[in-house]
Amino acid sequence: MMNGVILMYSDQEKEILVDVENVVSRYFNLSDLVINNLPHQIENDDLYTLEEVAEILSMSIVTIRQYVRQGKLKAIKQWKNWMVPSNAIAKMIYERKNGKKLRENETMLVIVAGDLYEEDSSIRDYQIITAGDLLANINANSSVAIDDYIYTVMPNQKEHLIYIEATSNINNFFRRTGDIVFSDLSKVEAPLESFLPEEKKALSHIISNRDHLIVENPNEALLTIKELFGEPEDVYTVLKIYKALLEVAGEEFKGQKKGDV
Repeated sequence: MMNGVILMYSDQEKEILVDVENVVSRYFNLSDLVINNLPHQIENDDLYTLEEVAEILSMSIVTIRQYVRQGKLKAIKQWKNWMVPSNAIAKMIYERKNGKKLRENETMLVIVAGDLYEEDSSIRDYQIITAGDLLANINANSSVAIDDYIYTVMPNQKEHLIYIEATSNINNFFRRTGDIVFSDLSKVEAPLESFLPEEKKALSHIISNRDHLIVENPNEALLTIKELFGEPEDVYTVLKIYKALLEVAGEEFKGQKKGDV
């Protein structure tokens, strides 16, 4: 495909895209963004520094700068800094994973497990896709066909809310997925229960091993904290532990109420 080209979709393909939009989209503009390409105001709404991009892609900052200079990675200049749109990051992730080159103005889509109605809430899992992937796997405009495709791609997420969106539509996408952290927590309004990912495995470990963990010395306890939650001096680790305490307290309170009945 030629870079910058606008693809022509058949009437049936357009109907499938509209049906996906109606069934599993939060923002109800998926078909328009795919068929007519991303407008700049949407594409440039979710931006990342080159250092953040290097972390997301697990590449060196030197390589990322080279990619920007060579035009391999789309970036825009804001003041003195180069910033990369989430669509460009998703495009590079997809190309590296699938070993194929996409057209320059490809609108990247993503299947996400998470609550998109809660601003800045965590995204439990995601899979970056293209409109071509949708149309190759959904050959009828029906909710059953859409669900079949989603759970083929993400079979372990049936208990969670699932959406298909344009990556650019989801503000702070790569922060909400946990690929990088929010640099300014003062701007996050989401409650802890939705902002931080579930810690079921950590809580289960603590509950099952409580008698052993309580007799650990401080150094051993710090190692356990690092293993279960992250670096002890990191603010995210503190928030995760605090959230875990609140969840345990909530279960304890429920148990007490049942005992009072």
